[in-house]
Amino acid sequence: MRAMSAGIRFAAGMVGLLTLSAMAPPGDSSPGPVPPPLGDPPPPLSDAAFDAAYLCPETLDSDAARRQAMVVFFHWAQARHPDWSLADSVEFKKSLLIRHQCTQSLRDLADYAKREYK
Repeated sequence: MRAMSAGIRFAAGMVGLLTLSAMAPPGDSSPGPVPPPLGDPPPPLSDAAFDAAYLCPETLDSDAARRQAMVVFFHWAQARHPDWSLADSVEFKKSLLIRHQCTQSLRDLADYAKREYK
């Protein structure tokens, strides 16, 4: 039970971190619009097409754009892979960060993991 609880906490933390990964510079403090609930997803792209269109979070110009990209990701995952668990979605997102060499986001994930599991 304890291991499951730690796993759930880790998954929730990863989603939160991925949502906020590669935060904008300190000057960008605008809260931006709250993303809408997932609702009906758009028609899904293939995995390869989604991968080809993926942009690293740190290349987006604001927190609002990063939040919107995360909503788009979960819309896509929900439509394309309805059988995926949260962990499956997080693993795919992490693989995108690695393939696209999103160094700042990967560094943020590593820093988060170090803080969480001391």
